[in-house]
Amino acid sequence: MAEIVFATGLSHAPGLTGWLDQAPEHEQKSLTDGFNRLGDLLRASKPDVIIGIANDHVLNMPLHDLHDFCVGTAQNWSGPAEWFRDWVNVAPYSVAGDAGVAKTLFEGLSARGFHTTSKSDLLFDDNWSVPLKYLTPDYDIPLVPIHMNCVVPPVPSPQHCYDFGLALREIAENDLPAGMRVAIMGTGGLSHDPGGPKYFDVDEEFDRWFLALLEQGDPGNVLRECTMEKMVAAGDGGTSELIAWIAAMGAVGTRPRSATSRPLRCAAAWAASTGIWRRKPRMSDTLTDGHPGLLNGLDEILDPAHTALVVVDMQNDFCAENGYIHTTQGADMSGNKPLAARIGKLVEAARDAGCMVVWIKAIYDHELLPAPMLSKMLDKGKGAVCCATDSWGADFYEIGPVDGEQVVEKRCYSAFHNTQMDDILRRRGIRSLVMTGVAT
Repeated sequence: MAEIVFATGLSHAPGLTGWLDQAPEHEQKSLTDGFNRLGDLLRASKPDVIIGIANDHVLNMPLHDLHDFCVGTAQNWSGPAEWFRDWVNVAPYSVAGDAGVAKTLFEGLSARGFHTTSKSDLLFDDNWSVPLKYLTPDYDIPLVPIHMNCVVPPVPSPQHCYDFGLALREIAENDLPAGMRVAIMGTGGLSHDPGGPKYFDVDEEFDRWFLALLEQGDPGNVLRECTMEKMVAAGDGGTSELIAWIAAMGAVGTRPRSATSRPLRCAAAWAASTGIWRRKPRMSDTLTDGHPGLLNGLDEILDPAHTALVVVDMQNDFCAENGYIHTTQGADMSGNKPLAARIGKLVEAARDAGCMVVWIKAIYDHELLPAPMLSKMLDKGKGAVCCATDSWGADFYEIGPVDGEQVVEKRCYSAFHNTQMDDILRRRGIRSLVMTGVAT
């Protein structure tokens, strides 16, 4: 029988590593002291493995094959994924996995009816890169990552996530090797609103309320009070990551508050109090002369003079029947045609308002792809080529550009990597992007 020796909930906000130096020195010290203390507590518990629970950010689980949970089964992991390295400002790292533990968890969770899949090639962004940098700077504790769907409806409810945590504890105590010491780490939150009207703010009142609620040590009260509606009100698209904390709370269960359960609050208190997510006042202090300040309010953010609508991957191979996704993965494509019609109306509205419209076009001939992406596509696509040059599959689906609109061809998932996308936007003075597409 394994033993859960540690459980915690903490933020993975990229600003905690990516632009920490823009916070006042006393806030930087408060945050780093807090995370260092949490790391001390984790290492003092001497875990043999960390079972981590975090938002996937729709990075590894595509919309056409979405699950509530995804267990990472590799024996070794590396991060951050290339696109996120500058964003999180974390040097490339490697950390061991535990394929045996992962297999046991996946089989046990699936047998208990949880909508779970498994992958051995997960990409890591801030979800693991930020917590690991602080808590395990030597990357010397094996990690079994469990990615969650925290943002794409239907999102698993807080009660379901708590039950998921209970199941993790049950599997650990009954099915993992005797004597194994297990740490549980739920990451995400607190309040934030990526891309929304409260993008540059946190809801400190909510954050402190949530932390105080956890401190009471009453899971039933947390589940009654911390509803998905309250999380969304505090920050849509981001605050709901707290369901990862609730899953970690489920692994602790109704045990009295102790050294085991106290860390569930520890790091988050510092993360909330530093204001490190409040980038608006911090960044404006450091802007150089002549550099435009940050935009405030939707009217200013979406001013057509500096806004571009970016239409991503509206191509036959992604959207049409008999295209690559349909033929290789058997996905239901029936919803794409009406969705394309709605996107078409959005494009027309953007044109009428004077917004720039940019079309992203994937060209995925095998010889053009990065090796990791090619390996993944060969595995999933049964050798077929997606969006081959000059093919019907690469043609735009239902809607497309008009004369004068920019088309950016990409050779990997990112439209900014080795393309002219950044130059195109900068030349036009674009400061805000509105993204749309079927699988975006």
